[in-house]
Amino acid sequence: MALQLKKRIRAAWQGFSRPEKSTKQEFREAVWYPLAMGGVDPDDDQWRRITGNYMRDLTPFAQERVLQVAYYLYETDPLARRIIQMARDYVVAEGVKFQAKDDRVQEVLKRFWNDPINNFEMHFPEEVLELGLWGEQCYPVHINPVNGFVRKGYLDPIRIVEVHLDPNNARVVRNIELNTTIDDPNRSLTVVAPDLNAYGQTYGFNTGDCLYFKINSVTTAARGRSDLIALADYLDLYNQFLFNRGERAAFGNAWIWDVMLKGMNEDEIKKFLQKNPPPKPGSVRAHNENVEWNCVAPDLKAHDASYDEAMIKQYVLGGAGFPPHFFGSGGDVNRATAAEMGEPVIKHLCARQGQVKNMLQSQFEFQIDQAQMHQALPAGINREYDLFFPEISTKDLAKIGQVMTQAAQALMIAETQGWVTAASAARAFCEIASLLGSEIEPVEDAAEDQPPAADGKTPASLAKQREALRAVR
Repeated sequence: MALQLKKRIRAAWQGFSRPEKSTKQEFREAVWYPLAMGGVDPDDDQWRRITGNYMRDLTPFAQERVLQVAYYLYETDPLARRIIQMARDYVVAEGVKFQAKDDRVQEVLKRFWNDPINNFEMHFPEEVLELGLWGEQCYPVHINPVNGFVRKGYLDPIRIVEVHLDPNNARVVRNIELNTTIDDPNRSLTVVAPDLNAYGQTYGFNTGDCLYFKINSVTTAARGRSDLIALADYLDLYNQFLFNRGERAAFGNAWIWDVMLKGMNEDEIKKFLQKNPPPKPGSVRAHNENVEWNCVAPDLKAHDASYDEAMIKQYVLGGAGFPPHFFGSGGDVNRATAAEMGEPVIKHLCARQGQVKNMLQSQFEFQIDQAQMHQALPAGINREYDLFFPEISTKDLAKIGQVMTQAAQALMIAETQGWVTAASAARAFCEIASLLGSEIEPVEDAAEDQPPAADGKTPASLAKQREALRAVR
C-alpha cells in the first residue's frame, strides 16, 4: 500500500543521514516509498534526492488525453491525416519481403506471416501507421504449446495504465500494467525479453506475454509519443484559420437589393415590397425615376491571408519533417530546390524505416525462438534471414547513367595511358557504382602485378576487365 502524504512528509522530516551518529533531525530532499511503487529498499544509504528524479513520462490522465487528441486530429484534420499516412506510405507502401538462409526457417516465417489472424500483408501497414499515430504499439502473443507457432494480438494503447522499466537500465521494459475489462481481467503483461536465467530451460530465448515498441521518446521515458503531439496546437490553429477565412468568404459573397423609393411613406413602402418581390434571374424589372434599385455587397476590408496561411502551414510541416511541396504548395519551389529539400525528408523517413524494420525483426526473432523451444526447428539451424523494405530515394536514373558513362570513359583513358591497371580501374568503377546504389563486383579479382601470359599477350583476367569497361560505353 502506498504511504499517505502525511506519513511521507513525516518520514522525510525525521530522516537521518546516519542514524547511529546523528542526534538531531535533518530534513531530507526525498523520501522512501515502497518497492511496488517503483521504490527501493528502505535503507538510509539508498535514499535518493529530489534532483535525482529522471521520470520523463506524462501522467496517466495526460497520456490518455494525448491519445484522444491524436485520434481526433487524425479523424477530422486532413493535414494531420496526411502527415501520418505519408510516413507509412514511404516506409512500407510497396510491401516487405523476407528470405531466410534455411528453407525450414523460411517455412516457419512464411506461416507466421501468412496466418489469417497475423496477416502481415494487410495489418503491417496499419501497424506502421498507428506506430506514428499513437507513438507505441503493444502486441500480446499467444503461443501454440505443441509447435511454438505465434499468433499476434493487438492492444489499444489507451488500455495501458503504466509501463514499468528496469530500475537499473531504462532501456529494458519489464512489464505493462493494464486497466481491467470484463473479458480480460489480467492487469499485467510481461514484455518479451531474453531469458537470462542460466538454470532455466528457456535460457537465451525470448520469452514473455507481449511485444512492446515505442518511438518519439527519450530513453528514460516509458511511453511513446505520437507524431502529432508537438503539432496538435498548430494543426488546430491552421484548421480554425481556414474555417474563419471560409466563413469570411461566405459573408463577402452575400448581397442584398437596396431599393430607394423617393417620396413614399412607410405604408407605401410596405405595399411596394408586397407587390415587388426580389427579381428572379433573367426577369424584367421596370420602374420610374422615383425608384432606384442597387445590388449591395459587403466590403469587409479583409487583407490577403495567403501569407498567414503559408506561414502556419510551413511551421506545421517543418515540425513534421516534410517540405510544403509534398502537400501541394509549390510556391517558388523549382526542380533544383525541391531536390535539395528532399534530402532531409529521406533521412527522416529512413530513420523511421529503421525503427519499423527493428520492430518486424523482433517479431521474427520471437517466432524463431518459440519454434526452437518447441522443437519445430533444430537447435543448430541457421537462423539468418534478410528483410527487404522499399528503397526510399529520389534517384535520377538519367543522371546516374550519365555519371556512369563518364566514369567508365575516364577510367579507360587512365588505363590506356598507363596511369592505372585494369584491375584498379575495374575496382574504381565498382566503387563509383556502389555510391549510386548498385552493388557490383569486378569481373575477376586480379592482382595488381599479375605477370603477363607465357605468349606475351595480355592476361586473360585483365582482358575480361577491359572488355567489361568498354561494354559500358
